[in-house]
Order: sequence, then C-alpha cells, then structure tokens
Amino acid sequence: MNWGYKTTPQEHCNNREIDYSRGRGMGGSSAINFGVYTVGARDDYEEWARVVGDDAFRWEQIQPRFKALETFHGDLPAGVDPKYAAPRAEDHGSSGSLHVGFASEWEKDLPPLLDVFEQEGFPFNPDHNSGNPIGMSVLINSAYKGVRSTAADLLKPKPENLTIVTDAPVQRLVFDGNKAVGVESNGKKCEFNFSYPLLI
Repeated sequence: MNWGYKTTPQEHCNNREIDYSRGRGMGGSSAINFGVYTVGARDDYEEWARVVGDDAFRWEQIQPRFKALETFHGDLPAGVDPKYAAPRAEDHGSSGSLHVGFASEWEKDLPPLLDVFEQEGFPFNPDHNSGNPIGMSVLINSAYKGVRSTAADLLKPKPENLTIVTDAPVQRLVFDGNKAVGVESNGKKCEFNFSYPLLI
C-alpha cells in the first residue's frame, strides 16, 4: 500500500533519509495517510488558469466542483469553542460521496496551543478550504464516524467513461501545446477522452 519512498539525505537533519510515504493503490495517498483534505489556494487556481489559458481552472469554476465531491460534517467535539473552526456553509458541499469534517476528538492541549500562537500574533483561519489557506487552522480530514473516505469513493458507481488500469505507473505526461492530452505507462500511450480537467 506504500511506495516506500525516502528523501535524499538531508544535510540539516544529520544526513538522515526522511520517510516520504506515498499511497500505492486506488485512492493514492488518501488510502494510507491521516486524510487531511485540502483543496488549495484560490490564487493558485487563478494562476494556473492564466498560465494555461483555460478559465476552467479558475477558482470560481473549480470550487463548485470540489463542493460537489464532498459531504461536509462540521461538528466539533463537545466543549470546543467554534472560534477554532468556523467554516461557512457556502464553501462546502452537502451531497457528495467524499465525507469530510473535523476529528471527533482533539488533543486536550490543542486549543491552549492555538491560543498561545494567537497571543503571539498568528491569525486563526477558521477554514483552510475556503480558498484562503493562510493562518492557523484545525485541519479538515476525510473521515466520518470512524470510516476513512478516499478518492476511490468518488468512483462509485464507476463512471461509464472510466477505464481503470492497474500496475501502470505513469512515466510521462503527453502534451499538445500546453494541454495534457494523455499519459505514457509501461511504454504505451493512453490519450484522455475528455475536454475539461478531471478532478478525482
């Protein structure tokens, strides 16, 4: 389930090789990691759209697609002040197959630690998935009621235009100008059959 990658020796870590876990299976790293669910920064999508000349990558186009993927569960553990995590409903979905939300239990020292950072001038960010990832946030993860949700959950039922190929690591992306049109794996080329970015 893990490719078992390590970094190159790190000069400032006594030349240690650091674990760089990457998932090996349907769902990729979402199948093995903590399950932090991050959609990224609004400005990054705007820049990608500018670079490739495709408005489909703009935040106003991408955010609704992310919202369609998720069912957001915003419950906080009993006794936790909502100042630590206060996402706006309009930034989240409620009918997707990817169940995301906050951990049902927090370490007892987490709120006091956040308070200390706030006293030192670090701002809270009530929702790192609002398009603004800057500031201290309690992370949203992809688990609900003890069950992990992975990228593979987005493929149920299997879309008619999806072909799943196993044991086929991608060696190269194939471009037509600045548009990715396919991949090469195991010496074979597979061209995409869609006209908009596929987000799964």
